[in-house]
Amino acid sequence: MNYEVLLMKELSRRNMEYVAYCIGDDQAKFDGLMQLVLNATEPVVQRAAWAMDACLVSHPWLLLPYLETVIDALPRVSNDGVKRQIVKALSSNDIPESREGKITDICFNWLQSSTVPVAIKVHCMQILANVTVKYPELAPELQTIIQEQIPRNSIGFSSRGKKILNQLRKSTL
Repeated sequence: MNYEVLLMKELSRRNMEYVAYCIGDDQAKFDGLMQLVLNATEPVVQRAAWAMDACLVSHPWLLLPYLETVIDALPRVSNDGVKRQIVKALSSNDIPESREGKITDICFNWLQSSTVPVAIKVHCMQILANVTVKYPELAPELQTIIQEQIPRNSIGFSSRGKKILNQLRKSTL
């Protein structure tokens, strides 16, 4: 299957869902898509990441073999749309122990950045909240950063931030 041709056929949600439908739950086909997510250039990489997200809605386990790889690749990703799709996928997965420190550093840095889009920050908050389950000593730092960032960001950020703050408070009781 030539994913590049399919992805470039049309820029639409319908087309990305069609690519996801073609891949289904076939790990080998998903592997081909992930090669584009990890190695393609614009605009193919952004569309591949969008299709990856569509695949993961129905088949989230397809990403499991790539968790370490996408975390390692994340600092080199320049496209904000691709970053958003990757951190969104990571927010729904258990982070491999070998990459917990790396993703925690990335997420704390992006959460505090004035240039990182809100959609990325929201998923970073969730990743960090997930990490604090295992490492509760990180919760106070996350709470402080979220409280500092709420007035500087959008209503969507504020809404998710308040939910995560409540989640963190409940877990420390």
